[in-house]
Amino acid sequence: MLFRSGTELKTRVSAPDGWKIVGADFDGQELQIASAYCDAWDSGIVGGSPMGFNVLSGSKEKGTDPHSALANAVGVDRDTAKGVGFAVLYGAGIRTVANTIRRKYPEKNEGEVKNIADKMLKAKKGYRKSRSEAFIGGSDSGCFNFMENIAFKQKVPTLPCLGTKISTALRPAAVGDDFVTGRTNWTIQASGAEILATILTATHWLMDVYKIHARFIISIHDEIWWMVPEKHAEMFAVLYQMAHLYTWARFQAAVGMADVPLSRAYFSSVAIDDRIRKSPHEKTVTPSNQIGAEEPEGQEYSMRELSEIGAVDKLKTRFSLIQRGLL
Repeated sequence: MLFRSGTELKTRVSAPDGWKIVGADFDGQELQIASAYCDAWDSGIVGGSPMGFNVLSGSKEKGTDPHSALANAVGVDRDTAKGVGFAVLYGAGIRTVANTIRRKYPEKNEGEVKNIADKMLKAKKGYRKSRSEAFIGGSDSGCFNFMENIAFKQKVPTLPCLGTKISTALRPAAVGDDFVTGRTNWTIQASGAEILATILTATHWLMDVYKIHARFIISIHDEIWWMVPEKHAEMFAVLYQMAHLYTWARFQAAVGMADVPLSRAYFSSVAIDDRIRKSPHEKTVTPSNQIGAEEPEGQEYSMRELSEIGAVDKLKTRFSLIQRGLL
């Protein structure tokens, strides 16, 4: 029998009496960044590229999200397509893609594996006639062109949102055409770091405006967690959704698009809980946490649900009192 031990460690971080832990994770942050790059290159219109359209309106359940679309196009399972999709986004070539396919489909011969890998690369990245030309023909071609324009065609590669510059050790003057994968990857990962800085700044500013106290606890990849007085937790969740909207507005404007689609504007949900866990409904029963099933569940609310429970109105009333000098 296989025992899981220690998987509940994150949930041991709990709020003291009178406080709640409030947080959320960005929905597909890296794909959102990449699709915005693709839209900016292809048309300058949100959702104007095949990648942007699939990311914003695609559905895993309906098989129309980017990973399912790639899987259906080449005849592999969705998990393999997802792994390949991210690998290609970060600069993987045909050898890496073929190895990924080979691990999942060991019964296929080398020719079949290479053929599938080639189809996947062309479907996502497209092709170009020479190194100096742009990629064409792939659903994500615009994204790769935008990333290359940042990473390889600027004397000092600089990100559009906050102007972060790549390390001097990886600038073209130092490395020439080397470290292509790492420099491509940087345009996405460092943009994610810029988005974290932006949402933290926006949240702290809104906390000052609405006079709501909270403490930033930790960020784990694209999860961000705060500790908030229980009486303000639902209002803070609204405020946090506002910060999310401001963050994407800043990013979209930086890449030349002044619109934020509704599907990108807000977190799908914000958790209000007694502890840190991936979901407020998660139960972690392990040999080292025998009473996991007894842990109380938290709540999670979409922006619509926050409005329905009155949290938006409470925040509006609070702001009115602040403006009148009564709070």
